[in-house]
Amino acid sequence: MLKKKRAVISIASLLILALLVGYFVYANATSYVAIINGEKITKAEYLFYLYSEKRVMEDNKSQEEIDALWNSKIDGVDAAEVVKQNALENAKKYKIQLFKAQEQGLFLNDNDYSSIENSIDTLLGQISGFEGTRKQAEKSFKEWFGISVNQYKDIIEKWNLGFKFALKEQQENIKVTEEELKEHYKENSQNFIKATADILLFYKRDVQSGYVMFSDEEIEEAEKKAEGAIEKIKDGERFISVAAEFADDTKVQLEENVEIKMGAYIEQEIIDWAVRSNVGDVGLIDTELGFNIVEVKNLTSFEDERDKVRNVVAAEKYEKLLDEWAKDPVYNLELNEKALNRIKVR
Repeated sequence: MLKKKRAVISIASLLILALLVGYFVYANATSYVAIINGEKITKAEYLFYLYSEKRVMEDNKSQEEIDALWNSKIDGVDAAEVVKQNALENAKKYKIQLFKAQEQGLFLNDNDYSSIENSIDTLLGQISGFEGTRKQAEKSFKEWFGISVNQYKDIIEKWNLGFKFALKEQQENIKVTEEELKEHYKENSQNFIKATADILLFYKRDVQSGYVMFSDEEIEEAEKKAEGAIEKIKDGERFISVAAEFADDTKVQLEENVEIKMGAYIEQEIIDWAVRSNVGDVGLIDTELGFNIVEVKNLTSFEDERDKVRNVVAAEKYEKLLDEWAKDPVYNLELNEKALNRIKVR
């Protein structure tokens, strides 16, 4: 009887062992999506770039538009497949930069690691609303991004090391001529120019009540006030003097010396107008928030923005160089089709 029990236990143990071996074989087979230069692109790394690509594709779209997007084709290819391929290409470039950084003996310092830790703490704090526990935030993080916080940290550290190489390459080895600088600035000056302006805003919305739209009559009245005010300025009255006439009007607001530039937290219509204007120009810009009388006080020039222009041109040249490196057969991808096919975009 004892021998029979031992035999049963031995068989059960073998079954458990077989299941464990099978699990680890499966887990290893699906833990990476490709091999590049002898190193794996892990599933976590791929999901990181897949999430980024999805965000880019879905940005500024309604839920209806997003649903339509993922049921559409781009140049004859399913949108989901395009995103997966883009994510794979980005993961490949991430690895190439990491290889280059390691070849040059670059490394992250204590400040780099501290900065990464702080950024992760801030992100988790935002996820939890600074009220939930870190454990709860980490759980939500994994649900949203598909990877754990530790996996994210490892990817970000490697990304920063690759970025350190990219920055070094752009600063030390990529040449940018004066002609290239001026040509790029001429074609893209609106991306670099910063304007300083005074803005007199006649509201279309009730700021005190959650930005609810005023009535048609109130909006029409605001527009007439704005048109009357700009006429006075164009007739020679000082901007500040005209603004002072509305000092007690709660539906009108004056902001002085506002910095206006691409990407600033200000309505795009104002940015578009200001960066294409001259010092002293006054305009009336109709936006979602209201009627804005804008007077340009100062504008930066090419010389002011030279370093930024150089950085942008160098970065564009570097991207082309990175594309050339990616064509090197040594960086050809050995795809793990089984793992890739199991990953869904939605």
